[in-house]
Amino acid sequence: MKRLWVALAILVVVLVIADLAARSIAQREASAELRRRFDLTEAPAVEIGGFPFLLGVVKGELPSVSLKAEAIEGGDSVVLSDLDVELRRVTFSLSKLLDGEMRSLRAASGDGTAALTSDSLNNALKAAGAGVEVTIKGGEATVRARAIQGSARGTVKVSEQTLSVATADGFFSFDLHLPNFASGLTYESVELVGDRAVFSVSLSDASFAK
Repeated sequence: MKRLWVALAILVVVLVIADLAARSIAQREASAELRRRFDLTEAPAVEIGGFPFLLGVVKGELPSVSLKAEAIEGGDSVVLSDLDVELRRVTFSLSKLLDGEMRSLRAASGDGTAALTSDSLNNALKAAGAGVEVTIKGGEATVRARAIQGSARGTVKVSEQTLSVATADGFFSFDLHLPNFASGLTYESVELVGDRAVFSVSLSDASFAK
């Protein structure tokens, strides 16, 4: 009987090690695929939740997946930094994923944050021909544009996937499309913190095909 328990203990240890190894490989491969698919300069950090991992793979469902990326670009050349998103109840077809088909990968829900610096914002505004420059400092925005012959206090607002930059009196405004890195993505709010605009994002029935 003692030998049986020892054998079972060894088997459990082997299975746990195999599970951890498979999870590590999956996270590395997912990171490389996301970097390639979204043309990221740096590979994102991917962390897969749930245990045992291999059982989740066989079932085609994982309780959570966390994504962190230093930068992601999209929309009107807007580059967001420090993307940090947690996806919940992630489902997929294993056979389709093995064939490189990401359309089967979906998340029931998720949320997270991303940031936009003054430099990134102004690069996007310049590329869009807005003729305006925005400085974010101390949690406040200042708008400079030829149309207002100087500078004025500014506002930065977001609605779904559109960023609106305007003077506080509404005399001047300009819209930019934010990166849409997943279907079902919504930019819920934006807050000026220090020298950055920090977005809160949510995801519902999200997919990541591109």
